[in-house]
Amino acid sequence: MWNRTDHGAVALNTQIEALQRARQQSWGRINRYRLRLVLRYAGDSILDVGCATGMYVDYLNANGYEAWGLDLLAYPEWTQGQKRACVRGTLAYLPFADGSFDTVTAFEVLEHLPEPQRALQEIHRVSRKNLVVTVPDCEVQADLLRAGLIYAHWRDRTHCNFFTQQSLEDVLERAGFQIETVARINPILPDFPVLRSFHIPVHVAFFASRVLRRIPFRKQYKMTLLAVANRV
Repeated sequence: MWNRTDHGAVALNTQIEALQRARQQSWGRINRYRLRLVLRYAGDSILDVGCATGMYVDYLNANGYEAWGLDLLAYPEWTQGQKRACVRGTLAYLPFADGSFDTVTAFEVLEHLPEPQRALQEIHRVSRKNLVVTVPDCEVQADLLRAGLIYAHWRDRTHCNFFTQQSLEDVLERAGFQIETVARINPILPDFPVLRSFHIPVHVAFFASRVLRRIPFRKQYKMTLLAVANRV
């Protein structure tokens, strides 16, 4: 019979294998909506958990911040530029002393964790000021449901949690954070599947969808929740 430690190790290895299979080139890329909130709310020292290739770490270190990254997976990009500040580790036990950073960022991380509450408690421990976090928004709007559409993240088998705004706020507050602001970011392209149904080439459909999204007063559908929460 497994003891608790053995069971935890098996679960961690299973999670690592699942993430390795699901790894995408988009992981770690700088998103302008996230970056805008980091530059507005973060302190001088930042830990980016789930840093992937370390692009945020590189950018922040090049722009006057002291930034570190941590990820469950190791990336070859860590040996380049300022990404040497990235380390491998788990959010269950962050390898940093209490209050090591002003701000912790966690972009598209909590949905992958079997125990998000424990991870947030560790983030609370190592932070002095606040947390900037994003998760997929799993509150699908009625218009999309009537059209038979859902967000792509509902199909991701590495996701353990499916957050709505309310459940995200609840888990943050239970971990000792106070909500500063919550917003929805990353607008989707609802015209793209329609255009593709007429066999329009992918790159043309994608460009046209981006243009159509800019029509004034048109309703926007956004797939990501972003929250800034202050340490209490």
